[in-house]
Amino acid sequence: MKSSKLLIACLAMMSTVFFAGCTKEQTSESTTSHKSSDGLSLYERAKVARAVRQIEKEEKRKILTQKYSSVNPDLYEVNVFFEDEMIESEDMNLWVQPGFIGILKTRTEDKTDTPKESVILVNDSMKFTATVEYEKKYSDIDYSHDSFCRELVTRSTKHSNINNIVPPSLLKGEQSKICRFSYQDLSTNKFVNEFTEVYSNGTVIYTMTSTSNPKVTGRDILKRAFSRAVSKELKDAVRHSTTDFFDTEKYHSFDI
Repeated sequence: MKSSKLLIACLAMMSTVFFAGCTKEQTSESTTSHKSSDGLSLYERAKVARAVRQIEKEEKRKILTQKYSSVNPDLYEVNVFFEDEMIESEDMNLWVQPGFIGILKTRTEDKTDTPKESVILVNDSMKFTATVEYEKKYSDIDYSHDSFCRELVTRSTKHSNINNIVPPSLLKGEQSKICRFSYQDLSTNKFVNEFTEVYSNGTVIYTMTSTSNPKVTGRDILKRAFSRAVSKELKDAVRHSTTDFFDTEKYHSFDI
């Protein structure tokens, strides 16, 4: 905070000197009347404020990048995006919604059991997180068999004290099959929704929502977080996770 105030003062001084030199022989009554008590015009003050906000944003970006890089720092490249910035990646592109922070994690080396790319959208004020991971596969699971769903449920919940909200089920269609389940993690008091979609070409996309607010559904979170998705892969993953496709695509549900 002190550094920001110091920065404002320095920028203000620089701006005053700069504009004084540029307008030394062009001062008029109109420009003088728009000068504030610190000697800067409203335009000059706006430029200083914008510069300060940009520097503060980059400081915050650096802190968050370090935070999300702390886990497996040699495995992922981490980039942080703020609202109205475009996340561009090889497979998943989207604009970050207002109120969200976006984290793109890109795998830097080929390693089993780790996704190729991950997009994480965090909304601190609403206390929820939405994640989509591209090519998240476990080497000990055969995704060509329907039993993959039961194995994923066991893997996700074996370390947690959980309360099932929606029993696990498998949706099967012509283009893909979707494993989905919802539960409350009693150890963290988080409400979690997990969806793993396996496409006929072998591609696996994992979608997850997490919140401490029981009034917010996974469907609501995904619709808010990814409403500005651009890439087809991302749009399809979110649309299938929110079940906004039953009217146009034929899928059958099976209990597991």
